[in-house]
Amino acid sequence: MLLKKLRENYRLLFILFLLNSCNNKLDKNLFIEQLNVPDSVYTSEDRGDTLIYKNNIFIIHGFKRNEIMKAYIDSFVEKHKKKDAAFYTQYSLSFYKFSEYTNKEYLEKNPRDLVRISQDKDLVYNYIYFNNKLSFFEYENGKIIFPKSSVTVE
Repeated sequence: MLLKKLRENYRLLFILFLLNSCNNKLDKNLFIEQLNVPDSVYTSEDRGDTLIYKNNIFIIHGFKRNEIMKAYIDSFVEKHKKKDAAFYTQYSLSFYKFSEYTNKEYLEKNPRDLVRISQDKDLVYNYIYFNNKLSFFEYENGKIIFPKSSVTVE
């Protein structure tokens, strides 16, 4: 019994050690900045129904691709979802890592570069609520890395 308890504690300590390793930490300067984009809310008509879409853009300062970052962003999204997702037909939150092109000052002067440059280089997460049902996509260098797909478009 005592040996079993020690093994359980050892496993817990080992897991805590792994989570605390330097590869799986949040940057001490981590913060998320919302980018105010014109036309972030728009409507359309479909068979007499009004559809309302909203897209929020966020820039992550201190981004590191790891499980702790993903859990942190999931928590951030959950807080925003509670306020807004049910009201919109489609509500999306897009997260970009901070870079020389993906930062508030640059994008205010060059708004088209969000699609031209940032989307291919710095988009990391996209959470899309369609009729309050979540779809999640993770990107790296402009390509979806989660969920994995066997479909190739050329």
